[in-house]
Amino acid sequence: MSKDVEHSNKTRAIESETTRLRYFRTNNRDIKISKLDPKQGIQQEIDQALEYRKSNQLRNDHQRELLDKGYRLRNIIGSGSYAHVFRAKDLRQSCDVAIKLIELDKCSRHYKDVCLRNEIYVIRELSHENIVHFYEAFNTSLAYIMVMELVDAGTFADLLKKNGPISDDRARRLFKGVFFGVDYMHQKFIAHRDLKLENILINKYGQPKISDFSLSVIWDGRRLVTDWCGTPPYFSPEILQGIPYNPLAYDIWSLGVCLFIMTNDTLPFMFVDYQEMLQKQLNRDWKFRTRYERNISDDLKQLIRAMLDPDNNNRIKITDLIQTRWFRGGGGAVIDTRQQICY
Repeated sequence: MSKDVEHSNKTRAIESETTRLRYFRTNNRDIKISKLDPKQGIQQEIDQALEYRKSNQLRNDHQRELLDKGYRLRNIIGSGSYAHVFRAKDLRQSCDVAIKLIELDKCSRHYKDVCLRNEIYVIRELSHENIVHFYEAFNTSLAYIMVMELVDAGTFADLLKKNGPISDDRARRLFKGVFFGVDYMHQKFIAHRDLKLENILINKYGQPKISDFSLSVIWDGRRLVTDWCGTPPYFSPEILQGIPYNPLAYDIWSLGVCLFIMTNDTLPFMFVDYQEMLQKQLNRDWKFRTRYERNISDDLKQLIRAMLDPDNNNRIKITDLIQTRWFRGGGGAVIDTRQQICY
């Protein structure tokens, strides 16, 4: 028996030599796992089995009310502590959609009153080929439901994990769509404020789609904002300093981090300590990774430096970014005209 099981006071394993099945008794009843993956620990297998059971229970709990609205839940795509994304069938339009199911009894009052309300307000204002399309939102007796375009070919983070860092030309083709989407948002004075690899999805035709607007804000263009938000490795210097900031400039910084990671397979600033990270940002104490630098053009290096300018007043704006030589080089942005869009 594995040492993982011997030292656990929560599990008990029984193995059958003929079926190669293992049963683990946990606080959530028995979990059956077949043909354990030797590369994974037993606890990871148990967690996956529990997650599968949880997703089935979620689907069963909400299926009836969603069928009344014209949607049939299928498999779960992603899950958090209170928000879960399912692939679903729109029975009226006969196409697949993504349903974000938010368990209101499990999320904070701040999320319900501020983040969720703001996300719905913002996403209704957006209609662009490089932004995940929003269809509708409604309440059920147990949850708040958001129906959106299904984008199921992974994220930029998945692409990096699968294939490693991308070439200069590949970066241009992918990020052109992202920059066009951000330019569209910034023209409306909408700042995303949580741009990261996990929030940039890819559809089956290779077109990027910006997602998750729960931290976004519609800016008046004058008064600087003060709330601390985002994801630590993508924090800009003004966020770490805790000073009022231009939210559009914050987006550019985060995109610069995304572009750096995708071409260098590492972070420009390792997140260990806030103060140490801030000092490295202010001192421009970062460099391109030696093993990949030869594949990064001088034009792209210049652009990343302009995006990671610690002075947000000097940081390149999206309107100037899409006029740079690197951006305008190569072919045009990939525009998807073949996908099936509901409504």
